Amino acid sequence: WVSGVIHLPVGQRIMTCSEDGSLRMWNLRSGEQIGKDWRDGENEVNAIALSPDGKQVVSGSGDGAVKLWDIDTGKTGKLVANLKGHRQQVNCLAWTADGTTLISGSEDESVRTWNTTTWQQINVFTGHTRTIFAIAICPSGRILASASWDKTARLWNLENGQPIASPLHHANDVNCAITLSPDGKQVVSGSDDGAVKLWDIDTGKVVTKWTGHTTRVTSVLWNRDGGRVLSGSWDGTVRVWDVESGEIIIAINTGLLGHTRGVKCLAWTADGTTLISGSFDKSIRTWNTTTWQQIDVFTGHTSSVQGIAISPSGRILASASWDKTARLWNIENGQPIASPLQHANNVDCVSFSTDGKLLATGCWDHNAYTWDI
Repeated sequence: WVSGVIHLPVGQRIMTCSEDGSLRMWNLRSGEQIGKDWRDGENEVNAIALSPDGKQVVSGSGDGAVKLWDIDTGKTGKLVANLKGHRQQVNCLAWTADGTTLISGSEDESVRTWNTTTWQQINVFTGHTRTIFAIAICPSGRILASASWDKTARLWNLENGQPIASPLHHANDVNCAITLSPDGKQVVSGSDDGAVKLWDIDTGKVVTKWTGHTTRVTSVLWNRDGGRVLSGSWDGTVRVWDVESGEIIIAINTGLLGHTRGVKCLAWTADGTTLISGSFDKSIRTWNTTTWQQIDVFTGHTSSVQGIAISPSGRILASASWDKTARLWNIENGQPIASPLQHANNVDCVSFSTDGKLLATGCWDHNAYTWDI
């Protein structure tokens, strides 16, 4: 399957990575592959990340290697460096905003930092005792957050590799549910135990523990001004939490009940007036963020909704489903736009181009597709 996708500079190309061991570049307008597969060995590629200047791509492999590719050296790419240090699969990658440091997280329980001038390893952050699945960097570039199956999230000083305060403990695994606040001062993590925790980055202390979800939290999200946190769970609910008061928003004390199975994906409209949720119950629901009442239910998918994306104009919603389709919806009236976009296998993710004219989809048939909207 396709395990990662990034938009390349100028907006007319994307790159995908796959468990088949390849990286591929695609023309967004024609949908054709540009050049040949980029390969270095046969190990699956689990993660990719674009450098801040848009000139290089790093990939993380099943054998623990982190590989650097030069984008501008031709259609087949040039392997610039093979960074060895991890002993097991690399699951996540991130660049600092200034491009001077690359960070990688792995199943070998370590986070590693790399100097992007010399491509030498700077530091190894150790402390996690199980697989690391997600990393996030605060806007200042000083602090890194990591999430692990060892039931903790951890904060690290990127300059010296030292932990900041104690591990952020949950009662169960922390998967991909971790996100930093817009001002970089707080971090939110969600766990398989159903808890959502708000942490102060400077002290590493819990500011608020939000309970209410009855099973795994699969996604957490800040709104644009950092005043609210949104969480989605396998218990079929979406919950919105007030950051300043630490309380559940009063209108939804028991969550946004409506979905009958787990909530997989969430999105806010740009103006913050509408929340959209997609679920394993095959439905998409919209919610008024003033009254927290349900506005509409978008039905048509015949299997779980795995991903959603809002167009830059804010008028169109795209959804990806395991029913082997992606669909387009009019957000105002909940009606489908044209026919479903048929695929040969399950569809996991959707993304609009910056101008909103193209849609990219990722499919279990090992391909990424582009569609003229």
